[in-house]
Amino acid sequence: MEATGGYEKRLVSQLAKHKIASAVVNPRQVRDFTKGIGLDAKTDPIDAQVISKFGSVVQPVALAEKSDHEQKHSGLVTRRSQLLDLMNQERNRLDAHRRTT
Repeated sequence: MEATGGYEKRLVSQLAKHKIASAVVNPRQVRDFTKGIGLDAKTDPIDAQVISKFGSVVQPVALAEKSDHEQKHSGLVTRRSQLLDLMNQERNRLDAHRRTT
């Protein structure tokens, strides 16, 4: 499946619970693959066929199942990064405001 901004995580988790191997790939790779095989239309049925074909040709590595602890840790690391980015943005806004007043 393609990475979709985190929406794929629930599906990956459910597949792992049922011992079904899955791989999450970069959407850009799939788009480039699509262009390479001469397809241009952007519909769900065509996307499904192209992703399936991409998987059979490229054979991306299946994800290893993450433990609950690893999933929680990953979530915390992601959230910390988001908060640090927000703090930096606000600091920049404050600096810009101080320079204009």
